[in-house]
Amino acid sequence: MSETAEQVSIMLVDDHAIVREGLRAMLESESTFKVIGEANHGEQAVQMATELQPRIILMDISMPVMDGLEATKLIKRQLPQCTVIILTMHHTESHVVQAIQAGASGYLLKDSPRREVLEMIRAASSGEVLISSALLRGAMNYAMKPATIEDSLEMDPLTPREREALALIADGKTNKEIAQSLEVSPETIKKLVQNVIGKLRASDRTHAAVRALRAGII
Repeated sequence: MSETAEQVSIMLVDDHAIVREGLRAMLESESTFKVIGEANHGEQAVQMATELQPRIILMDISMPVMDGLEATKLIKRQLPQCTVIILTMHHTESHVVQAIQAGASGYLLKDSPRREVLEMIRAASSGEVLISSALLRGAMNYAMKPATIEDSLEMDPLTPREREALALIADGKTNKEIAQSLEVSPETIKKLVQNVIGKLRASDRTHAAVRALRAGII
């Protein structure tokens, strides 16, 4: 099932039915969102995602059978166009970094305000997902630990302009804010950010920032 021009298709993955019910009620109160499936563990999520191909998945981490991080890896491998947002109670820096490395584009805590959850999903539907500034700072600090060999491999050199954009991405800036800072058009920034992500072999902008920090690029 694919999303219509008016609605963004969403799949919910959580082992607690009451959490899924609450999320469904919240999301379907918005005319632009449509929940097309629910899974109660990671293995089921992988199977359903392949069948339903949702635009966005809200994914818990701690679940039976298969956790959300492993499920995210498998889903992103099969459906790279699908955006996964982690929605969890875990708030340690290591969990945030692991989620980014698994391919998640966003990370929210379950006690986040309704407004914040909806704003991130709207951002995800337009292809620009950001982790909350507090969690991103924590992930960046964790990322400053000694780099591994993997962190320095398969990265192409960045131009000075790309490095400027990357530094602003690491500060949690949106494309609009980066465009204003660098005094260029939003279209130019969109292409610049895509180039940075591609050169760093990252899954998205946040993953690019983490890889760059660990490799000492910024």
